[in-house]
Amino acid sequence: MLLVTAGRKIRRGLRNETVETETIDAVGMKTVLYIDDDPTVVTVARMALQMRGFNVLTARDGLEGFEVFRDAGNDIDAIVMDECMPRMRGVGCLKAIRELDPDIGALLVSGNITESVRLEANNAGISGFLDKPYQIDDLIKEIHRVLAAA
Repeated sequence: MLLVTAGRKIRRGLRNETVETETIDAVGMKTVLYIDDDPTVVTVARMALQMRGFNVLTARDGLEGFEVFRDAGNDIDAIVMDECMPRMRGVGCLKAIRELDPDIGALLVSGNITESVRLEANNAGISGFLDKPYQIDDLIKEIHRVLAAA
């Protein structure tokens, strides 16, 4: 059994074994808003980020993501958003969020980010891109990169 916590080690016994956890620092309990219309992706990402010490807020599409950010923006340190979602695309969501906070770090994830979408996202001030499917470690590294740049 592996327990991952933010910034401390814990020992737990399992079937007369002792396992020491990894120590992972989530840069001081930062809050990530994860926006994606795929509930499985959201659940896995939320669990992985929480296991690494992040607070996680979620939204099911770009419009809901904008609303969550509008209501809790001061508490959000970074955003990860899918591009292809109902009601409002990721880039549209980013543009709306930029009206409220021009400096928030944001990653755009998608299985197919075209050059035109990359250009539009860059013009909207995206902090980075991550292609789906991605490894959780790659997501964590990109979030840390975005947070460090803020």
